[in-house]
Amino acid sequence: MSAATDTPQQAARRLAAGAISDGFEPQALHKYTDAAGDVLFFRIRLKHPGTDKKWIRPMHLNGAGYVLSEPAFPNGKPLYRLQDLAARPGAPVFVTEGENCADALAKLGMLATTSGGSTSAEAADWTPLAGREVTIWPDNDKSGEHYALAVTAALEPLGCVVRVLDVEPLDLPPEGDAVDWLAANPDASAADVLALPVVAEQARPLPTVSRCLADLTPERVRWLWPGRIAKGKVTMLAGHPGLGKSQITASLAAIVTTGGQWPVDRHRAERGAVVILSAEDDAADTILPRMLAAGADTRRIHVLDAVRVVAANGETCERTFDLTRDIGALAALLDSIEGAALVVIDPVTAYMGGVDSHRNAEVRGMLAPLSDMAARYGVAVLGVSHLNKSGGGDALMRVTGSLAFVAAARAAWLVAKDPGDAARRLFLPMKNNIGPDAAGLAFRIESATVADGIETSLVVWDGEPVTMAASEALDAEGRRDDDVDAPQRGEAEAWLRDALDAGPVASEDLKRMARDDGMSWRTVERAKKSLGVVARKHGFDTAARWAWYLPDSEDRHRRPPAQFEVAVFDESKATSHYGARVSPKTVTATGLGGLRGLEMGGAGCTTVEGEL
Repeated sequence: MSAATDTPQQAARRLAAGAISDGFEPQALHKYTDAAGDVLFFRIRLKHPGTDKKWIRPMHLNGAGYVLSEPAFPNGKPLYRLQDLAARPGAPVFVTEGENCADALAKLGMLATTSGGSTSAEAADWTPLAGREVTIWPDNDKSGEHYALAVTAALEPLGCVVRVLDVEPLDLPPEGDAVDWLAANPDASAADVLALPVVAEQARPLPTVSRCLADLTPERVRWLWPGRIAKGKVTMLAGHPGLGKSQITASLAAIVTTGGQWPVDRHRAERGAVVILSAEDDAADTILPRMLAAGADTRRIHVLDAVRVVAANGETCERTFDLTRDIGALAALLDSIEGAALVVIDPVTAYMGGVDSHRNAEVRGMLAPLSDMAARYGVAVLGVSHLNKSGGGDALMRVTGSLAFVAAARAAWLVAKDPGDAARRLFLPMKNNIGPDAAGLAFRIESATVADGIETSLVVWDGEPVTMAASEALDAEGRRDDDVDAPQRGEAEAWLRDALDAGPVASEDLKRMARDDGMSWRTVERAKKSLGVVARKHGFDTAARWAWYLPDSEDRHRRPPAQFEVAVFDESKATSHYGARVSPKTVTATGLGGLRGLEMGGAGCTTVEGEL
């Protein structure tokens, strides 16, 4: 029988063949349906008789046959035995941790459901239980306690009356569940289950974790680099590409792994190990030579290349580390390393998974587990980032992405050029929430040769502190860029004024035109700012387009034209050769056809010469 015509049982055995050959034995094939009883997916359950290890995988039918995965459920994963819940609206229900337990209670004629395993509660759609009386039967372990808390937190906002079964007096084995209790009490009825004790309301643990300050003992901040980089905290290091951020991390790693002295203040570092995540530099040809040049003890430096995961087909594969789901894997690596003191993530934005780096809430949600891990292991986490291109303002606002990056960090440092010395770089404080106002430092990047004549570079720190503020260095950088760009910007201003003289142009067309004319887009953007060009959005959804206007043309667009403007517009032919290069599709999509209709042949007020 082909995969496309397998029965669910045959497909489950085929997909679990590898595990079965390893000694796992089939236990159950759990069917998840919608409220009408139509199958949505299955969960294959196997167990190894020798180790009691479980093998549980979802399986669903796609166009080609059954595959090891489950469909996407935008509104949350459906509950188990959903058809039974729909058939008995409003009836009391038991929630168990796992399908086997729900099935066991259902055999007694009880209404029971589950979201799956101990970590499945938050992803489930609990709305079918809204307004019901619900009793949670957790497993006899910490995971069961956490599952009960998560389910309670999900149900109480739905108006449910929630009780939690007290498993302590049930004489269950460790990790024991409803199946174990029923096996030990084979004559038990539904009435016996309903008579089991529940946790008293006041004894139920709160769904929050809190501490009273009076119960705490004051602690000093623990420092990796006194006054600059703290242990157990996240610190940010930001700067433009090519200024030496990665070389700085190599210098810090060398100091930490050898117990060397910190620059300027000469404090001796506590010796420890370093973990590096680098998305931009190769470990063998870039990171290792830099570490050797810096004098690091490479036996204490570990590069995290990838995370091993089990794919949908059951095979083990490797993928890029993801801060949203692999903090546990990083913690496991720290557990395996003696004396881990520093974790470098270079750059942070390369390891964010699907998180939008410009959304504060998403970035905070991603960084919170990282901060918790840093505190738990007492390691300093140094996140490296770039700067955005906006000029002036607070230095903190220049860090790429959301402000949440530097808000979550307890300290943030800037790498910038020295305005007075083109060969010197500055390491300047942008914020330090937990330490004294530390002075900045200066350094130079020098070439070095390591094993077998390999060329690399290293940081050489100056011996004196620097008092320049981060914002001052960035302001000087902006003025220097303005001076360098002045001739090009003047040319770009003339180019942009000519391009927009006949009316608004879609930004995507301007980019193409600039490229064709050899104009740097960054310089065009600077010209846009200096001319006061306005960007406005036209259309909706996928048809939306941005268009640029000269300030005076936008004013004419917003008010009725004066008589002399009508006459001039009426009598003129094309006022700019750029109009002929604008995409007709873009003109139509942005609603600009009326302003470029004569040149584009679009429907607009200039389609026929002299006719309005």
